[in-house]
Amino acid sequence: MSEKYDDTLLHILQEEKNVVKFFDTIFGFLKRRTDFYVISKSPQDSVGLLEGFAEKIVYDALMKYKSLDENLEPIIENFDVQREECVTTCNASELDSNSQPEPLAKLNQETCKEIKHKPDNYNGASYDNYSWSQSITDLDVQITLSSTYTPKQLDVNILTNFLSIKLKNENICILEGTLHRKIKAAETIWSVDKNILQIHIEKQMESWWERFLTTEPVLDLQQMDCSRPLEDLPEDVQAKIEQLRWDAEQRNKGLPTSQDNKKTQLLEKAWNADGSPFKGTPFNPSIVSFEEQ
Repeated sequence: MSEKYDDTLLHILQEEKNVVKFFDTIFGFLKRRTDFYVISKSPQDSVGLLEGFAEKIVYDALMKYKSLDENLEPIIENFDVQREECVTTCNASELDSNSQPEPLAKLNQETCKEIKHKPDNYNGASYDNYSWSQSITDLDVQITLSSTYTPKQLDVNILTNFLSIKLKNENICILEGTLHRKIKAAETIWSVDKNILQIHIEKQMESWWERFLTTEPVLDLQQMDCSRPLEDLPEDVQAKIEQLRWDAEQRNKGLPTSQDNKKTQLLEKAWNADGSPFKGTPFNPSIVSFEEQ
């Protein structure tokens, strides 16, 4: 049993607080970033898994470690202690009663990766002490603090259409204002690294924002990069793109495309139908040609 990723997985488990949310995070990642949920039609398909194979993978992994459950109790006890420490550090009761999200110690890996590879003002803007960037679904805000602070020293209040960040016990406002549009306040996460406060925000509706706060100058949407990652597109669009990619690979290899396979399946069904000139003969699609529409 490998312990290589224990620290990473334990961190996710501490963030999510329970096993149900932990697995929701894992399978959500598989949905967004892999072809785990794509059902392929043939073992030769380069994308997806055969129907029922994803469930088999999960079941086999479950049963593989079920026989080792005699070691489960000390692992759980160890996690409970660490979870208690995490909850104490991120105590939601320290927030304003109107605040929706719980403060989390760190941004998730995908969010950090997104921020790292894009400018702080990607499709957004930079100001004296903060900058913001956006995709069509979310926003990332980076605020430069005057000194090094811990999460307990900050009063972060993020509502559906309002944001307020202050220093506790000093009544010093760092950033405050009405948001340009509504957000999913309960899904907002933030972290502090030395003197940098990072906030990740999910938009309520997919749209490009002309500004983050209503007091900011309006940006020209025509100047923005409005391209979208494949994983951000609707599932049916993603499936169509994957199909087009697969068809292109098949054509390059001189193999049948998905459309060719559909035609072959229809022909096979009609081969021995009443009135078919091929009834009673072995199925041989090579003797039939299709006219291109």
